[in-house]
Amino acid sequence: GLRALIEGASSGYERLPMLEIVCDRVLRTFSTSMRHLTSDAMEVSLEGVTSGRFGELMNQAALPAMFGVFRIDPWGGHGVMTIEPALIYGVVDALLGGRKGAPSLRVEGRAFTTIETALVGRFMELVFRDFAGAFGMVAPVELILERIETSPRFASVVAPAIGTANCMFRLEMEGRTGRFGLLLPTTTLEPVRDKLVQRFMGEKLGGDLHWSEHFDRELRRAPIHIDAVIAEHSLSVREISGLEVGMTLPLRRSADDSVALVHGDALLGSGQLGQRNGAIAVRLLDQLNGASA
Repeated sequence: GLRALIEGASSGYERLPMLEIVCDRVLRTFSTSMRHLTSDAMEVSLEGVTSGRFGELMNQAALPAMFGVFRIDPWGGHGVMTIEPALIYGVVDALLGGRKGAPSLRVEGRAFTTIETALVGRFMELVFRDFAGAFGMVAPVELILERIETSPRFASVVAPAIGTANCMFRLEMEGRTGRFGLLLPTTTLEPVRDKLVQRFMGEKLGGDLHWSEHFDRELRRAPIHIDAVIAEHSLSVREISGLEVGMTLPLRRSADDSVALVHGDALLGSGQLGQRNGAIAVRLLDQLNGASA
């Protein structure tokens, strides 16, 4: 129970259903983009959207891997794209025109070359472009690649304990397959969290239509006390203590001057004093403030 309570601070992707819809939309465009880039048949599938702590998800990446640190504008937050080694070599082979169906050449124990890093960088930018386009249904964003790291320690963008959504994709080429993921910390998604928790586009959070209509109806029935103030006059404490029966206070107002309609300290409008059916009445001279709300 204590473990569940501690780990409860990590937001599960079930609380962000719109994020999974965004990932589904990425599949529609990314396959086409990869075909145009490599001239090969590509199949992209979504393995799932899971959640966990940032440090744990980064350590789960199979090494050697590449970690693309990107910035999300206009939020200013950061995320990390992880690419497994099988996909790295597959993308490099595809972009360099390797034989279709041939297994990727992988040399153990060596670092990635500058050419390999540059080619994978092109792949990352393509993913970021299509993901930003799919995310436009929620909010306009731009994903900008800042750097590529080969060690998870140097690709940390938030504290290891921060909750993170992990969008994992599988890319299948002819004879080549691999996975890549997008790590989106909850601190980065916070500016649009109210939209990501929606189950459908345009859904109003807590938007019970019957309750809204009932609340509006009852609110309009609520009684409000309005005072018609003819004039106000300020007196000092000495003057008030010297008041006696029969004394007159000059108000410097005429009978034709308008009166102020107030509720508490709020001025609602003005009116003209008169009579109607033998009773003193006030004829409105302008629309009351908030009357149309």
